[in-house]
Amino acid sequence: MADAGSDSDYSDGTSTTSTSTSYTVSTSQRELTSTDEEPPSMKKKFNSSRVGVGKFKSWQLPPHIKPSSKGHKYAFCTLCNSHFGVSHGGFNDVTRHVNGSGHMQRLKDIRGVSTIGEAFVSSRSNSDLSKNVISAEIIMSKFICMHNLSFQSADHLSDLLKAMFPDSKIAAGISCKHTKTKAIICDAIDPYLKKPVVSLARLSPYNLLCDESNDKGDSVKLLTVLIRIFEPHNQRISTRHLDTIGITDLSADGIFSGLEYVIKKYDLSFENMLSFTSDTCNVMKGARGGVIAKLRARQPKVFDIHCICHLIALCLKAAVKAIPMKVDELLVDITISITV
Repeated sequence: MADAGSDSDYSDGTSTTSTSTSYTVSTSQRELTSTDEEPPSMKKKFNSSRVGVGKFKSWQLPPHIKPSSKGHKYAFCTLCNSHFGVSHGGFNDVTRHVNGSGHMQRLKDIRGVSTIGEAFVSSRSNSDLSKNVISAEIIMSKFICMHNLSFQSADHLSDLLKAMFPDSKIAAGISCKHTKTKAIICDAIDPYLKKPVVSLARLSPYNLLCDESNDKGDSVKLLTVLIRIFEPHNQRISTRHLDTIGITDLSADGIFSGLEYVIKKYDLSFENMLSFTSDTCNVMKGARGGVIAKLRARQPKVFDIHCICHLIALCLKAAVKAIPMKVDELLVDITISITV
């Protein structure tokens, strides 16, 4: 590629040699003088085969510049996904585009992004390190889950590990902020732990427990569903978290629809439901329109069990009312008496 007046990579297919008085044209193999005819067109075309050959050996065609489908008078930039003309300035047109603000910004955006091939090569060459990093990220996510920490704490914890162990390649490779931590817990650990319990519940009787939030300020309420099942491998009854979903209707119909959604989601059967445990409000325990009545329409033999935690809470509430003084004042007096 060259400017007008020299051998050009952007030529019109006519090999021209400029002198002071004549032009030699290879297509007609005859000499034209400036006095008898006009010189041929000096427009250039895209010809990448000439780059790196002969006097163009020092020229380097940018990797993003390719031949254009619009013709030889254009070039195509794969980075910008655009065609641009090269018939006027030839290589200078390419240089002008490559040094343009739009092209430079896109080049900056992809800097540091590895290709698919590089990613596979990297994973093969550092397979052991990658496995150790993944294991560390899973352990960190389990720690956050077990201690009931916020997902946002992962943003600081991953940086803290790098600062504590600057010479560790595993710590340096940890890239586990709150988004990834949430994905590991909700989309990997949780389904893995649920799988054996759900598989067992599809074949064995189970007990379903549920409770819903009633915060007045939230338009979407949380319905938490637990499952209690006998595990033959350890000969004990275990209670596991099955799911937590958002519902907007706290009526019996809304809560039953949420329970039905969870049961269908995990491919469970109403016929295997042995009992249902909930609080003692009318929405749950109503004999005609409550949740238990709707469950019995699907499973007539289901047992209705009152939640022991709610019953204890009701007993304590009644006991507090029987105390002749305020409970908080009583606790303060007890604390002062013990301190003195």
